[in-house]
Amino acid sequence: MLRKIIPQAWKLRLKLTRRAWTDSKTGLSRRFAQTSAVQPFAHSISITQNILNATTEQSRVNKIHNVKLAARLVEAIEVKPNEVFSFWRSVGRPSKKNGYKKGINIINGNIVEDYGGGLCQLSSIIYHAALVAGLAVVERSNHSVDLYQHQERYTPLGSDSAVFFGYKDLRLRNNLQAPVRFRFEVFDKTLTCFITSSQPMTEHPIRFEIDQEDDVRVAVITKHGEDVVAQSIYQKG
Repeated sequence: MLRKIIPQAWKLRLKLTRRAWTDSKTGLSRRFAQTSAVQPFAHSISITQNILNATTEQSRVNKIHNVKLAARLVEAIEVKPNEVFSFWRSVGRPSKKNGYKKGINIINGNIVEDYGGGLCQLSSIIYHAALVAGLAVVERSNHSVDLYQHQERYTPLGSDSAVFFGYKDLRLRNNLQAPVRFRFEVFDKTLTCFITSSQPMTEHPIRFEIDQEDDVRVAVITKHGEDVVAQSIYQKG
């Protein structure tokens, strides 16, 4: 009952404080990747996704604006070997003050309009590309509800990464022998993520095995070969 009357701003502040304390206690705060002068790397692995039509033209325009803004901030990060990339530490709080616009978000299985709408597509394509590049996944959450039909998906079921500021982050560790950077191409209908490095990278084939256990629950197993990388559970929308 007490949780229902605590203001959301207080809940968020508590979550952020707990995260900072945990990151400090575990030593992770000393391993977060930092911004650095952009330098081109010769080798890359890429993933391209469609940018699906939004509910209104304005929400589509706002989504592309948000993705472009956040993508520029991610591009400024260089992830050295054994460092950890954090989505939210890179792009900042999705607020009007930070330049983000309102768009469509999926929160607790519901479609809502809030600042930073559309950023889950950016986090999802980063996650998908990271799987192909073989980066280690430190933290990732799938969306709780599968709202799309097969032909409506911008990414395979199981390759999404839900991000919710203060609550859900995407964190990746560079377990390669050379630093990596992210680069993006954002157009009206497509989004491409490049993971680039100064040394050649191995592309890992990814397989998403879908098991519809009943009418309201779908399990997706993500594999590199026979090795299970992640398991995602969705309620059907």
